[in-house]
Amino acid sequence: MPKVLFVDDEKLNLDIFKSLMESEDEDWQTRSVKDGEEAKRVLNEWVCDVLVTDLLMPNSDGIELLEHTREEYPDITRIVLSGCSEDSMVEKADKLSHARLEKPCRLEDIRHTLRQCHRLNSESEN
Repeated sequence: MPKVLFVDDEKLNLDIFKSLMESEDEDWQTRSVKDGEEAKRVLNEWVCDVLVTDLLMPNSDGIELLEHTREEYPDITRIVLSGCSEDSMVEKADKLSHARLEKPCRLEDIRHTLRQCHRLNSESEN
């Protein structure tokens, strides 16, 4: 069962992600947290297959989380889901992530990206 960790400081987005995954036919195990520091704590005890993170968050931004995840958990697929348009931040995010989706984003695009990542991960394990 694939595991996905969603990181976003907006509760509404986390609620949408939860309902998105609950409506899936596939079995996905998910967790949601509100910032990068909390995500790091969760990753210490619950290693996921895919990390979906916003970039602009309090305490620890998405870039810092992506760097940490790449160093400590290189097998985790890293996806950025953000409305950030700051060129330098987007450029860094593109170097640290496997995929980037712009907010607002259609739920089907998120679903498709997660399925694609899971399929690629499954193929690389064989």
